[in-house]
Amino acid sequence: MKKRISAVFAIAAVLALAAVACGGGGSKSQAPSGGSVGVTLKDFSISFAEPGVKTGQVTFAIKNDGPSLHEFVILQTDLAPTALPTHEEKGVKVADEESLKGMAEKEDIAPGTSTTLTVSLPPGNYVMICNIPGHYIQGMATGFSVSS
Repeated sequence: MKKRISAVFAIAAVLALAAVACGGGGSKSQAPSGGSVGVTLKDFSISFAEPGVKTGQVTFAIKNDGPSLHEFVILQTDLAPTALPTHEEKGVKVADEESLKGMAEKEDIAPGTSTTLTVSLPPGNYVMICNIPGHYIQGMATGFSVSS
C-alpha cells in the first residue's frame, strides 16, 4: 500500500512538472527588456526561443550548433524573413543588407561556439539572418517583433 501511494505521488509530481514546463497554451510571453534570449544557428536554420522581445536592451545568447561558420545579423524590416532583397556576391545570392536597416551583427561564429550580442531595439518588426553567401537563401532567416 505504501509503495502505491508513493507511486501515485511520484506520478502526480511528474505531471505537475510537465504542465508547468509546457505552459498554458495561451498567448506566448515575450522576453523582458534587458533580458537574454537564446538563438541557435545550424546548417541551415535559425531557432529563436521567443516570439518577440520588449523594447530596450536585449542580449542575444547565440550558439552555433552546426558544422559551418555562421554570422548573426539583425535587420529591422516589415518584409517576411524569406522576402528580403538579394544580390549576388561572388556568384552566390546574399541578402542585400545595404538596402535594409541593419541593427547589429556578429560575424565569424565558429562551429560549436557561443557568443553574445547586446543591442538596443526600438519597437518594430525584425528579421535575423546568417548572411554568409548561400546561407540566407538556404533558409537561415527568422522573424521576430519588438513591442513596448
